[in-house]
Amino acid sequence: MNTNNSASRGDGEFKIKVIGEAGQGIKLLTSTLSSILAHLGNEVSLIMHYDAQVRGGTIVADLVFSKKKISNPIIDSGDLLLRFFKTKHDFKAKYSIVDDSVFASGLYRADEHFGFESASLSKFGSEKFLNMIILGRILKFLGVDIASLKIESFLPPKFIEKNVEAIGFGYALGSA
Repeated sequence: MNTNNSASRGDGEFKIKVIGEAGQGIKLLTSTLSSILAHLGNEVSLIMHYDAQVRGGTIVADLVFSKKKISNPIIDSGDLLLRFFKTKHDFKAKYSIVDDSVFASGLYRADEHFGFESASLSKFGSEKFLNMIILGRILKFLGVDIASLKIESFLPPKFIEKNVEAIGFGYALGSA
């Protein structure tokens, strides 16, 4: 794993916030990422925040990882923000990746933007793979070598082949 990203903070913690809409697979994305990071020897904290709405509400995930004990799992500002839904949530991060559908609103700053949702639909025939494309992009950003992982061992068995393919697609985006 590329330690340059996590070494940017004095405390050695790397803080990621993911903001999405219920139904986008944010919970699966962040729990899978947490499992991978723990497998790589990190301490990991994952806290999920949900709106009270049953459908269409906001879901926010705070993920912190470190080689040392995590001092505070609550994220006020962080290293990486991934935004896939328009919300009132304002969050400061050193680097932000925003879906094109959200970026087009002009409301949010982005260091990088891409049509994750449209790519999922056009490349995989369903928006269900948005989360795995994002996971691949995050793993590339963090410098995780997915070739050395048995990535399918971290995934649920349903749609495993397409999920692995979507992770690879997202990982390749980091090379562009």
